Amino acid sequence: FGSAPLMDAQRAVGLVREWAADGRAPGLNGSRVGVIGFSAGAHLAGHLSVAWRSRSYPRVDEADARPCRPDFVLMIYPWESVTEPPVSAGPDAASALNVTSRNPPTFLTQTEDDAAHVEN
Repeated sequence: FGSAPLMDAQRAVGLVREWAADGRAPGLNGSRVGVIGFSAGAHLAGHLSVAWRSRSYPRVDEADARPCRPDFVLMIYPWESVTEPPVSAGPDAASALNVTSRNPPTFLTQTEDDAAHVEN
């Protein structure tokens, strides 16, 4: 799905952390920011969980100095194999191939009767 969704996801996590830090989101704990995605969004959540070490876009403001690594990830019915990279990225961007002990805790669910089968 290209690089724009990853850019948006990285930016969103940084913005949420920035807003928590500067008081624009009262009560929000900036050290407990997670992402949840369904279908293609779950594929993106998986990609973000391994593509947080460096931004995929040039710095815009102070929010981009905040970590974009989610503290937890929920992948609900990912639409495509997470061993396949996004369309415009190389094989090193594939989610399942880059999982390490530094990745956020992840909940993954799939059903046997989903059109994207569990083997995917």
